[in-house]
Amino acid sequence: MDDLVAWIQGLFQDFSVRAPFGIGWELDRDEPPLAATVTPADCSTARIALRRDDVGERISFADRLRVFLDIELDRSVPPCPNHLIGLLPVRVDDAVEWRCREGDFRCRVGDYQEALWPPGPEEEPGNVAPMLAAHFHRRNVRGIHSFGVELRDGRWVATVKLRPDGDEAIVREAAAPVVVEARRVEAVRTVRLERPASEMEPAHRSLSLVGVPLRLAALQGRLRRAGADGHCDVLVDDASVRLLPEHRIGPPGGPLVLDASGDPFAEEGDRVCCVGGFGKTGPVRGETPIFNAGELRVYE
Repeated sequence: MDDLVAWIQGLFQDFSVRAPFGIGWELDRDEPPLAATVTPADCSTARIALRRDDVGERISFADRLRVFLDIELDRSVPPCPNHLIGLLPVRVDDAVEWRCREGDFRCRVGDYQEALWPPGPEEEPGNVAPMLAAHFHRRNVRGIHSFGVELRDGRWVATVKLRPDGDEAIVREAAAPVVVEARRVEAVRTVRLERPASEMEPAHRSLSLVGVPLRLAALQGRLRRAGADGHCDVLVDDASVRLLPEHRIGPPGGPLVLDASGDPFAEEGDRVCCVGGFGKTGPVRGETPIFNAGELRVYE
C-alpha cells in the first residue's frame, strides 16, 4: 500500500485541481491515528481523523473530506469531467479510486490531474500549467528551467526554457499534444568570489549560484556536519540547511563543503552566512523547517 502521507498529499491535490480557491491543510502527525486540519481559504475549519491505515478507513477519510469541502466550496470536488458531478471514493483491490456515479470515469486517488490530460481548449488557463508540471513530474522529465502555457488559435502552447542538460525531444514527447516552443538558457553554475570587508559585513569568500533566483533571507552561525539521515546537507548552529544541488558536500574527515571543481571551500566550525529562505519539508505540523541556501558565505 502507498505511503500514507504521500497518499493524503495526492488526495488533497485531487481536491484542489477544480477548487475555486486554495485549500490549506496540515497533519498533526505522520502515522495513524492522525488528524488533518483543513481550512479552504477563509472558510470554516474542520478536523478530520484517520484512525488506522487500511483501505476502508482511507475511503471513509476521503469521503468525509469530500462532504466537508462540497459544502464549504459550494461545488463538488473533484468533479467528473464528463458530468461535473462529484466523484466518489471506492475500493478497487487494495487501492482507493475515484468513480463517477454514471460509471464512465475512474482514476486512482492522486491521479486526477493525469486523468484530465490532455487539456481541452475550454480548460481554465490557470489549470493547464499545474497540469503540465504534474505531467512532467510523473515522467521524471529533467532539465527544465521554467515554462509558461497559453492558448493560441484553440491550441495550448508551452514556452519552455531548457537548461543545457534538458532533452528537447523528451520534453516534447511528455507535453504532447501541447505544442512546445523551446529555447536554451545558461547553465546553473557555482561561482567562487572573494569579497573585502565593508561597512555592512566582514571580509568573506562566497560560493554562489548563477542562473537561479534567490530569496534574500540570511541565516548566520557555525557550520556543522549533518547526520546521516539525509534530512539536510549541513547544519548552521541547530538549523537544518539544504544546499542547492550544484554545491557539493565533502566526505567525512575532510572539508565539509567543496566548490564546483572539488576544491575545499568550507570547514566544520567556520562562521558562515547562508542566503536563501526557509521552506516546509512536508504537511506534518511541527516538522523542522529547512533553509534552502543558494549562496554560502564564509567569514574570515
